[in-house]
Amino acid sequence: MSQLLGDRYQAVKILKTYGFGKTYLAADMQLPDRPKCIIKQLQYPDTSPKSRKLLQILLEKKAEALTSIAPHPQIPELLDYFQGRQHFYLVEEFIPGTSLETEIGGDRPFSQANTIQFLQESLTALSVIHNAGLIHLNLKPSNLIRHGTTGKLILTGLGIFHDICDRAWRSHTQTAPGELNGTAVYMSPEQQDHQPQFSSDLYTLGIIAIQAATGYSRAELSTYAGAAKTSSPEEAWHYGISLDPRLIQLLNRLIHPSSQQRYQLTKDALADLQALQHNTAVNAVSNNTQKPPNPPPPQPPEPATSSLPPTTPTPRNPQKWRWGIGAVILGSAIVVLMGIQLPQRLASLYFNHQGQNAAEGDRPEVALSAYNRALQLHPQNTTVLYQRGMLYDRLGNTTAALEDFTGAIQNSATPIEAYYQRGNLRLQLGDHQGAIADYSKALELNPNYTEAYVNRGNAQASLGNERQATQDYTKAIEQDDNFAAAYLNRCLSRSNLGDHFGAVEDCTNAINLRPTHPYAYQNRGLARRRVGDFQGAIMDYNTAIELNPEDADPYYNRGLARYDLGDTGGAIDDFSIAIELNQDHVLAYYDRARLWLEQGDRDRAITDFQIAATRCLELSRLGCYEDAQYQLNELGVTLSELSEANSGTKRGD
Repeated sequence: MSQLLGDRYQAVKILKTYGFGKTYLAADMQLPDRPKCIIKQLQYPDTSPKSRKLLQILLEKKAEALTSIAPHPQIPELLDYFQGRQHFYLVEEFIPGTSLETEIGGDRPFSQANTIQFLQESLTALSVIHNAGLIHLNLKPSNLIRHGTTGKLILTGLGIFHDICDRAWRSHTQTAPGELNGTAVYMSPEQQDHQPQFSSDLYTLGIIAIQAATGYSRAELSTYAGAAKTSSPEEAWHYGISLDPRLIQLLNRLIHPSSQQRYQLTKDALADLQALQHNTAVNAVSNNTQKPPNPPPPQPPEPATSSLPPTTPTPRNPQKWRWGIGAVILGSAIVVLMGIQLPQRLASLYFNHQGQNAAEGDRPEVALSAYNRALQLHPQNTTVLYQRGMLYDRLGNTTAALEDFTGAIQNSATPIEAYYQRGNLRLQLGDHQGAIADYSKALELNPNYTEAYVNRGNAQASLGNERQATQDYTKAIEQDDNFAAAYLNRCLSRSNLGDHFGAVEDCTNAINLRPTHPYAYQNRGLARRRVGDFQGAIMDYNTAIELNPEDADPYYNRGLARYDLGDTGGAIDDFSIAIELNQDHVLAYYDRARLWLEQGDRDRAITDFQIAATRCLELSRLGCYEDAQYQLNELGVTLSELSEANSGTKRGD
């Protein structure tokens, strides 16, 4: 290939050809020593220019996010990225060395120490990627490179760009070119279903570690992958393998078929791994210490002679005698342990009480300090972990709250509330699948947890599963027919399913239970508008505005109802108020633009369509972006003009 890529990089050879393009070894021709680099070429699907433009911008945004990761010795640096006519290009640091693929499999399995070292290195590097909010998505032995100079394991081949392209191909009803080539065995079940989670990366590392420790081929791995729970020992992957049971337990947790049963955080897996290393080292020291010689076996007593007449001795039960001594020893040990642990636990309870009082008194810093002291004294105190998690949530530290709720779940026999609160956090973060799993766990432990049914319904509705959502809301109502939130949310789901009269009935029930709930009026107004009761809808939106005049949505919805009644001017006024209250209300911009067109105001219409397109793009909402672009094309605005408008109005991240 003679032509320079990006007018700078000379491709030396093709390293790999895959579904979305190719990977090249290249040279940077603008630097004096022409250093080597890796260029990944990603092919765009054959879609409309509008969709391709959106895909280009999304890829650029991900590349920008990747450059924000601070330099790390186990993660290649992203040097450059640029667009081509049919491709997107990523330029990465070249890592000299060999892939892990050359080290594992065959007749040379890793020792236990080398397996632990592999996990230590790979989990440490993965934590950097996860802490940046990214899932690797493409872990496999060929993407784990042993640096030729430092010997460190480098995580290459970040898969977020492939994932974006894959979704783009599938969203346009095209078959995404496959590139698994036998590597599907390393992918978790949910990742194969295109629903990856952070724990999906941990699953992959567990599978690779098992292959390293056993020497299994990929075919053999496919038989054992996910077999952490098996009724037959002979079917387990570790049957006949000499490994520490604690390491086996750790690996089984990494590769559990259920994502919720795995480690959720890399730091938790690392903590267990470090504990295993410590115990192994202690045992090794103990085994190397010279033991004293065994005492000589006890000799039978010599028979006693006596001139007294023989008497019948009271038989002694040797077993009872031994148990008696054992009980004394055990009791003494308990007393000693209680003497050591009891003051710490009492102090932990004291600081926990101090933390609760401070939290209730709105002194969060004091509360956090007290909870930290309590956990220093008793790290597995589930009550303190839960309460600190609630405090972190209140302070907006979502990551810390998730960690504490996870810790409470792991250390409690019945972690109902921890599952529920972690589900709430996941729902808030948009992890709807994870939220559903947590709510389901809470309901397994307490089938009468009404709030869990309602929030699981909310998560289902967010995924578009309105029927499942309706079932959850109905279950909550069956348990508590005075639960206003259940009626309110079922109202919206019923309306989305076409049962508008049932929706009006549910919202009316919610209003009767909570007459000052603005969303109940909004949802009933939506259902009334859908059945043609525009005046009734406007009355409901008026009430919602009176109850919460700072909410943009009732103004926007009232504007739609006014337009239905022919009041175009009133609709524009309502859309304008909605935009003043929420600068990102893309629907208000879009619908106001349509009304400007109806009134013959082309310039205002173009401005609103341009802003709508920009906002939709920033929010990654492909549908509304394409709709706005279509309208602009109809008005004769070119893609380049739109791009210039976007660059002029784009806000900082």
